[in-house]
Amino acid sequence: MAGNLTGPINLQRVGHAHRSLVNDIAQAFMQTDAEMHPFVQRHVRRQPLGFKHRTGGTARATQARAIRNRRGRRIIVSNSARHAASLDRGSRPHIIRAKRGKALRFVANGQVVFRRSVRHPGTKPTNFLRRTTSAAFHHYGQRLRPRLQRAAARFRGAR
Repeated sequence: MAGNLTGPINLQRVGHAHRSLVNDIAQAFMQTDAEMHPFVQRHVRRQPLGFKHRTGGTARATQARAIRNRRGRRIIVSNSARHAASLDRGSRPHIIRAKRGKALRFVANGQVVFRRSVRHPGTKPTNFLRRTTSAAFHHYGQRLRPRLQRAAARFRGAR
């Protein structure tokens, strides 16, 4: 691999280039890590995920982290909202009962209706966390790859 090396090697210069490369790689990961959280929130807000976005609470509660482990980096997307699991994995048919008041109030066929309980038909899973994780993984690679290529090019030029 050493190929066309001729003459003496300046170890001080190689050591400096190596330290610069390590620093550039760390910077590339830090910049890409910092972009993950805003990307994930935008993705949840903009993508047709199978549910209606009313307040933006689901997007605000969605977080992403890139953590290091023995095998490299791992992207974890999570959502702390109470309703996130129902949106992501769906829910079975169930009965909803009035808690504080004596009745539930809703509009059906254009008329206001009051009931003590209703039978909810359940919801289909949207898998929005899995799809958001997949999109975050692809985005991470797209953003990181050119940064690492620039770091490698600077290293090649600095030797």
